[in-house]
Amino acid sequence: MRTVLVTMALAFCIFSSCVPVHRVVGPTMIMLPEVPEGRYLFFSDGIPYAVSDNTCSTLMSSMGFDYVAGYKYIKVYLAYRNTTEKEVLFYPGKTMRIIPRGIKGADKPILPDSPSTLAASVETSAAMTKAAIATFGWAQTMYLAPTVASTTDGKTILINNKTQQQLEVMRDTRDQIATVDRYAHEAVAHVSSSTLKRNTVFPGQTVSGFVFFPFPFNIPLENERRRGCSIQLEIETPCGMTTIVYNPADGE
Repeated sequence: MRTVLVTMALAFCIFSSCVPVHRVVGPTMIMLPEVPEGRYLFFSDGIPYAVSDNTCSTLMSSMGFDYVAGYKYIKVYLAYRNTTEKEVLFYPGKTMRIIPRGIKGADKPILPDSPSTLAASVETSAAMTKAAIATFGWAQTMYLAPTVASTTDGKTILINNKTQQQLEVMRDTRDQIATVDRYAHEAVAHVSSSTLKRNTVFPGQTVSGFVFFPFPFNIPLENERRRGCSIQLEIETPCGMTTIVYNPADGE
């Protein structure tokens, strides 16, 4: 069984672009999955992956943390392989959830945000940033004054008049807004391309991507406070519910 799981894990990595990178909260913390009998754990670039196999699918997952538009998310990478002889509709928004364990007041199931919700967050954050830039630029123009200098013979000469300075501020403001637009466009494109969406998975086919769960609280990071804290990942497949428990652990 272990040989089969190792082979499946390597196949996932080769054919499913298995190269997720998580921005871990804290420099030395990872989320380590529990691996009961019948499952396999392996590491890639310091990130632990859990591989589980049942009669209708093979699942490979990892868990980390990231930010989208300034909001913290629990970020799950999942590769799903359909091992049945008929197509399966896999819908992460309805078949996946996480449940924090051992953290007071944070034990309710959390569903993932949809790709459109993530994109909207990026666009809203960009709009607010652009409004702030525009407001600051306008405020700058209100306090501008002509730049003058005195010559050695006591004469005053005009170096830069107020209109010229206003044009410079407006040009800088426009360039900053254009930069925000560019970054927002790239962020939306990245979220759209990397997020695991609803797919009809045909026999033998594999789909993979990231699933983002809203982060409603700060997970304890200090060693003495991590004990007993975990995040339970639940994935519903045609064969039933697969549960994977992730625990905070020291990284490299």
